[in-house]
Amino acid sequence: MAVIGQRNIGTTCWSCLGEVYRQVPQPVLHDLDKSHPTLAGSFLTACVFAAQLFGESLKVYDCEFADLDKSDALKMQNVAWQECSKMAKAAKR
Repeated sequence: MAVIGQRNIGTTCWSCLGEVYRQVPQPVLHDLDKSHPTLAGSFLTACVFAAQLFGESLKVYDCEFADLDKSDALKMQNVAWQECSKMAKAAKR
């Protein structure tokens, strides 16, 4: 797993997945094979990587995808940023 400083990106992705499932009834994040991500799953992962690598939310970019509901994308961006921020603060303790 990729580790940036003291932050494990894989752990953050799993944390975000759980939180997205609690907050966003849609979208489906895994493809039918239950192994590969859908567009929404890839987008959530990109949000986590942006937050971990660059220290900023993808909200600063105007992202829009034809097959991804804009309100779901915004919720996923918020969850990724909140979870990454929470984990970064915990790592500093």
